[in-house]
Amino acid sequence: MKYTVGDKVKIKSWEQMFQEFGTDIDGDIKCRTDICFENGMRKYCGETMTIHEVYYDNYKMKEDNGIWAWSDEMIEYLVCDDVTIDVKYHADIAHLEKIEQGDWIDLRSAEDVILNFGDYKMISLGVAMQLPEGYEAHVAPRSSTFKNFGIILVNGIGIIDNSYCGDDDIWRFPALCLKQEGTVIKKGDRIAQFRIVKKQPDIRFKEVEHLEGTNRGGIGSTGVN
Repeated sequence: MKYTVGDKVKIKSWEQMFQEFGTDIDGDIKCRTDICFENGMRKYCGETMTIHEVYYDNYKMKEDNGIWAWSDEMIEYLVCDDVTIDVKYHADIAHLEKIEQGDWIDLRSAEDVILNFGDYKMISLGVAMQLPEGYEAHVAPRSSTFKNFGIILVNGIGIIDNSYCGDDDIWRFPALCLKQEGTVIKKGDRIAQFRIVKKQPDIRFKEVEHLEGTNRGGIGSTGVN
């Protein structure tokens, strides 16, 4: 399930669901679109709704009093209220800005850096932030970072939760240089990007003797073509 209790989600329009699923598809999707047309769910298509309960592989919504069952396939996207992030800058760099295209926000090097092949350095990104309650940040290299600078972020992706919020909790880029001739990164260069993501709900683990799913062959069994 992609969403959790309390999430606001945009339901796909009836026309969009009709185009995506049609009426000739066997199985759950056909059943759900038929239900949408037949029993009153159609009036909610295209609307924003709030998840009241996660029920097996469906969602119960607040706005329809939990009468109908909505699926991931019927949801277009998560609707987020505007949020404010408090930022303390530790360097004279361009301030953070959300661009119109894309959800990720660029982060810049807060220092001049010279790295030789194989060198490792925690590059300061010059900011500390107080993330909104219930959110964490995911930090990743920009798509052009390796091409431009020959560095990788050694832990693949950085996870920053909202308890990392002191004045001196400066965000950093753990960089490894893989460029044979070395690299130069100037203060203000864009080397990373981040977005905020809702934390997952509380999870309980239950030990079982058998799982209900069908074995797919294990990790690495899907082939290359």
